[in-house]
Amino acid sequence: MPRGYEDLGEYELNCPNCHIHILSIIKAAESSQIQKFQVICPKCKDESFITTVTGEVYVGSTNEEFVIVDITTSVVESPSWYPGSLNEEKTYLKHKIEVSYENSK
Repeated sequence: MPRGYEDLGEYELNCPNCHIHILSIIKAAESSQIQKFQVICPKCKDESFITTVTGEVYVGSTNEEFVIVDITTSVVESPSWYPGSLNEEKTYLKHKIEVSYENSK
């Protein structure tokens, strides 16, 4: 890890349909940044459950067969009437990650 960063925990994104491990997220530094991740399965095109991490992260595949094709990031601001808006999740980054088999690039 680069200087000033450390491994503060790992999160796995899995396909709920195929039950395969697709992606890993490593929390590398504390911050107030709320990030939500979801990955699209390269096998069945189903979407993983959303994983929320507060902090700075590294994202990558631990499966050598998979490569990240695209990451779409958007800033989401919850409306004041939304039940979750009473928490710290008023504004967060939402990442949708598309993964493919390496040999299908």
